[in-house]
Amino acid sequence: MSTALERGRELTKKLNPDLEQILDDRYGALLPDFAESLIEWAYGRHYARPGLDLKTRQLCTIAALTALGGQTGPQ
Repeated sequence: MSTALERGRELTKKLNPDLEQILDDRYGALLPDFAESLIEWAYGRHYARPGLDLKTRQLCTIAALTALGGQTGPQ
């Protein structure tokens, strides 16, 4: 069985291969290990959960960000 971090890294390789490095470059000096924690928690524990296929999960994410409005520009 893979860990949440391994599942998260596998999923982000498909969606955004450079995400962990981008997060580390942006926040690593201020928040060490933030990138790894985010990949593990958000992608490995939540986004990779069974129940919805990836396409549906992404559509739900886009709908939620759209409903939140302008403050979600970076996403």
